[in-house]
Amino acid sequence: MQGNKEDYSFKLIDADCGDLLPTKKNELSDKFLKFLTKETHEYTYKELSAKFKCNFEHARRICIKLFTEGKIERTKIVEKVGRPYFKYWK
Repeated sequence: MQGNKEDYSFKLIDADCGDLLPTKKNELSDKFLKFLTKETHEYTYKELSAKFKCNFEHARRICIKLFTEGKIERTKIVEKVGRPYFKYWK
């Protein structure tokens, strides 16, 4: 957060813990939602992060947020080896 002494206003310049700024997070959330609404295919957060050129972790958090808000659905994929993962769709 950065302040202006002249008019006592504040500007958020960085988010805590490497998270995105709220405006950027909302912007990406809207892009994810619009994209998933148009598509019939299911996507992992890694595929979405590559599509929108953002960090894997940011994409993962946005997908979880959209899912918990009930805006998108997800399917759990379990393979023989490794952790299960999710594919997201609308």
